[in-house]
Amino acid sequence: MATVSVRYIVDDGDAAGDFYCNALGFREEMRPAPTFAMLSRGDLRLALSAPSGAGGGGQSMPDGRRPEPGGWNRFMLEVDDLERVVGELRKTGARFRNDIVTGVGGKQILVEDPSGNPIELFEPTLPEAALEADPKAASSTSTRAHGQRARALGRRRGRKQALGRVAAWALARMRRGAGGRVCARRARAASRSRLKPAAKPSPRRVRSRRPAGAGLRASSGAAATSIAGTVAVVHLVELEEVTDEQWAEIIGDEIEPWGGGVGERMSWREKEWYVAAESWDDTLAALAGATVAGVDVEGDGSFDVLGIGGVFVRASKRGHGLALLVLKELLRRAEEDTSGVDRAMLFCRPHLTGLYRKFGFREIEAPVWAEQPDGRVEMPMPAMWRALAEVAQWPAGRVDLRGLPF
Repeated sequence: MATVSVRYIVDDGDAAGDFYCNALGFREEMRPAPTFAMLSRGDLRLALSAPSGAGGGGQSMPDGRRPEPGGWNRFMLEVDDLERVVGELRKTGARFRNDIVTGVGGKQILVEDPSGNPIELFEPTLPEAALEADPKAASSTSTRAHGQRARALGRRRGRKQALGRVAAWALARMRRGAGGRVCARRARAASRSRLKPAAKPSPRRVRSRRPAGAGLRASSGAAATSIAGTVAVVHLVELEEVTDEQWAEIIGDEIEPWGGGVGERMSWREKEWYVAAESWDDTLAALAGATVAGVDVEGDGSFDVLGIGGVFVRASKRGHGLALLVLKELLRRAEEDTSGVDRAMLFCRPHLTGLYRKFGFREIEAPVWAEQPDGRVEMPMPAMWRALAEVAQWPAGRVDLRGLPF
């Protein structure tokens, strides 16, 4: 629970909120309006207010003075490897006020949020300057972590005995069509051979990659966080499939895991492979799936697309940029071996189109049709596409997806 509150004045509430969550590992607690967001990270609660005439922290003063971002007062985030963190932030286009400087207790640098507010990144060089300066606490870290891991794995083994009733009900809804019939598993697309993941040494896990970036440590001494904000995530893996047990584990007790609405009542295609973010105790924190599907475009022929779907983040891990992390890795792997598939395509809820635009996806303006158990339907949600090859374009005609949507 946060115990210290800081308010920053920002020019753009949405841009600032995305920066703190995706680049610095904050969790979004609420964002009720474009002019206000409340975030948290360990013991720190950060309120972001954009100047407006609607009251609140961005309201002008009685003498007419208007709150503005900037200044030099700031909060500090302790990091383990300052040079590496700075390198990762520079790749994202972050602005710095200075270069790394070394003082008597550590090294620091000032990075700015999109509105110009400073955040100090600090790497202690003396034990007394670190947030956890107690030598007894430090010496017991490995023992404590081992005990926590053992307890977590024990709980996970206990959960494997049965699916929770709520999770099982949610799984049934995921696989049930609008007419109430559970869709039979479809044969793998014949075109799968054109976009295969690498050979897998086991049916559970394929390749293991640790997220780039050194860990950021919040002021509370919480678990290390990567530069992408992936709290407690230790590596990415590629999965051939996600079992019912794994879906139940990541969904938890959410009644409408996909946000409710028409999408919950539709039938969806099975994915051929996934990129997953796994926590330190081997539980799944986030998923993004892909499959190869054929589309027919009116007046412009047919081609295959990489259909992306099943993007899901465990409720307790949301607000840390995990969806961005798994999507970025999935697209990176797809671009490495497109093998004739030069477009990616997805369906999403309307409020998520902004998220996918960050990855270069654009809305498909023409209607998109797909199969459902009771016949073909026009998709009631936005469809988006992205080029996987430089020369790829999306034609203008009506789109007919062969088979179920993904």
